[in-house]
Parts: sequence; C-alpha cells; structure tokens
Amino acid sequence: MGPAFLSGGVDAHARHIRQWLGAGMLALTGVGACMQATPPDTHPMEHVELTTMNAQPPRVGTGGNSFAPQFLTRQQSDAIGRIEGQVHADVALETTPNADGLHLQPGTETFFQRAPGLAKGTVVMYHGFTAGPWQYKEMAQRFHAAGYNVYVPRMPGHGMAQASGMPTGKDIPDANHRDEWVKFIDTTVQNAAGLGAPVYTVGLSGGADVALAAAERYPQVKGVAAMSPYLGGNAPTGVIFPAFDDLDKWTHGGLGEVLDHVPFQGNKIVPNDPMPHTEGTLGQALVMQELGQNIRHISVPVQILSSDGDYLSGSDNDARLLQKAGGADQSGWYRFHQDEHVPHAMLSPQENKAPGAAQKVSDIVFDFIVHGQTTQRQ
Repeated sequence: MGPAFLSGGVDAHARHIRQWLGAGMLALTGVGACMQATPPDTHPMEHVELTTMNAQPPRVGTGGNSFAPQFLTRQQSDAIGRIEGQVHADVALETTPNADGLHLQPGTETFFQRAPGLAKGTVVMYHGFTAGPWQYKEMAQRFHAAGYNVYVPRMPGHGMAQASGMPTGKDIPDANHRDEWVKFIDTTVQNAAGLGAPVYTVGLSGGADVALAAAERYPQVKGVAAMSPYLGGNAPTGVIFPAFDDLDKWTHGGLGEVLDHVPFQGNKIVPNDPMPHTEGTLGQALVMQELGQNIRHISVPVQILSSDGDYLSGSDNDARLLQKAGGADQSGWYRFHQDEHVPHAMLSPQENKAPGAAQKVSDIVFDFIVHGQTTQRQ
C-alpha cells in the first residue's frame, strides 16, 4: 500500500480543472446527487467532497490516498496540500538526512488518510512523548473505515536518528523552545479544520496534553479523548515535576536548561524496531508536562482514560482535569483498576498486553467520537 498522493500546488489545481472540464455534465450530475444524499447531520462543508480512497489500509506514515476527480473548496485543497507536504517531507527524510545528518526512523512518519466519500469528521491523533504515529495504526484504520479523515502528525523533534541508527531527541522542544508546541498545535488544528469537517483530537500521554491544549485553544475542536494524560502522578512521585516546574520559574529557566542535558531514558539502537522511540531529556519532558498542567478550562466534552497506579498520570490530576472539562455531566472518566495491569501506553496492542484492554480503549474512544457517548468508571 504505497503512497499515491495528489500532489499539491499549482500543478494539482491545474489537474483538478482539467478533470472537471473533462467530466462535464456527468460530474455535475454526480454533485447534484451527492448534495441530495447528504444527511442532515453532516458538516455543511461536506457536500462539496467527492473523495474516494484505496480500499487497502495504508502504511502508517504514507497515507495511501488515491483521489478520484473531485470538487474541493480552495480552503480544503490548501489544507490537503499542507498535510500531504508534511507526509512527503517525512517520507523523504527516511532516506535523505537533514542538514544535521539526521534521518527519520520508519514508522514515525506523519500519517494522513481521507475518508471515503463524505467525511463525518477529522480525527487528529497525537502520539505519546518519545513514541510515534505507529501507536495509532489500528485506531486510524478503524476511524477511516467508519468514514472519518485521519491525521496523525509526527510530534516536533520525534523519530530522528543519527547515521549510526542511534535515536536522538535533541530537536524535541526544550525549555528554550516552549513556543514550538503552540506552533505545532496551531498548524495541526488549522490543517484539520481546513478539511471542512468537525475536528476531534485524540492523544496518548504527552499527546493527550497536546490534544487538550488544542481544544482549549480552538473552538473548531468538538471533543477530546485523553488517554493517560501526562499530568504527573499522585504523591510522592507526583510532586517531582511540579517541584521542578516551580524551581524552573524561580531560576528564570535556569533549571530547565540544566535538565535539558539530563536523559529522560536512554536511547538504544534496535534494528527494524516495530515500536521506534526517540528518548529526550528531563527538561523536554518537563516542558511537555507543563502543556497539560497549564490547561484551565475546556468547554467541549472530554473522555479521559487512565490506569490506577500510573506514576505519569495520577488519579488526583485526572480528577482535576475532569472538573476543568465540565465534570461528569459533560465529560467521562474511565479508570482501569490496578489489578488489570494496564500500562501507561495503553493504546497500541503492541504495548498494552493486558487481556482485552487495548480493544477496550479503542471501543471507548470510538464510541465517544462516533456516538457522542462518554464512559464512566471510577
């Protein structure tokens, strides 16, 4: 399932026009039929989309889209071009090193796939801190099959490796580059909104912090699924990063700069790794966690999923997050019990080996976005 993307830019628009003129009245008849068939609860922009895709699921990171003649607004066409530009750049980076001599590990590429026909929505999926888009392989296929656009952007600085194959997280935003996370959120949400369908954000761990911040920042986001939000654990482990955060403020960023040189976990070379990671530093992890802790209020429904005993996502912080998201009347919180042994990285069945747990996570997120159903278990 290789990439078969519609190239962006002037050439793409010229080809659209030629296809449109060649299709003539047959295409116009198709638009009329499509508009009449548009269900009343679809997004008002969706009636202009006549998009088809290959039936085969794409390799995560390449998209695998094959566009038929279609009619798109300029906004949609521009958004497609921007997203596909990210995908193409990532794929090229696998074999062509950047100016620093770094290349991208396979499986960490940005992934994008358009819905077959009229999109019910666009689901933006943010992977975990140090991980990659590969975490969403199964969930992305499920949402695409249900009629959603799926967009899994690679997080800033993630997935990079040296010529030796040793992963390096040196470009993950650190204490001196906090604004890169805001820019990343702005770019991904604006790209998703440009596709002309309701936007939902899903995130795991640090990606949950990004998904939540996106919803707080953009009214275009209609719901958030936050899996193991990286907010810190309960006491005593839960006080470590908040203490670092306070000390960083008191030292005017000095502590953050010191922590930027302390490894979060060690990198290692794993040939043909199906779960490639890019380990960063404690300073980068602190910046990531700050993004979630700085959330003040989210006006749209949030579905929280957590695992008791998780020292990176403690129940005390998750309970506060639930209140910031309107409480149980608006949002849901599902807690896996400690004896179920569900790990922090609960999404992918490659990482979550607890019997039936990864499927349960997928079902809860799917029901939340597709059916508007929140799930409670506390």
